[in-house]
Amino acid sequence: MTQQEKTRDDVLSVVICTHNRADLLAGVLDTLCAQTADRADYEVIVVDNGSTDRTRQLAQLYALR
Repeated sequence: MTQQEKTRDDVLSVVICTHNRADLLAGVLDTLCAQTADRADYEVIVVDNGSTDRTRQLAQLYALR
């Protein structure tokens, strides 16, 4: 299957649910960034459950990468 033939159904979604775990979130996101799958084959979704630490800012920083 070529990249042009891929559909949204062919994408793997990695969902990370978190609450005030910025220290652990960085390690998880570093690991996901280091994997070798084509970026078109997956998406990372961070669900922040109202954190009061720097979880939101950290997720936004990784989103820019």
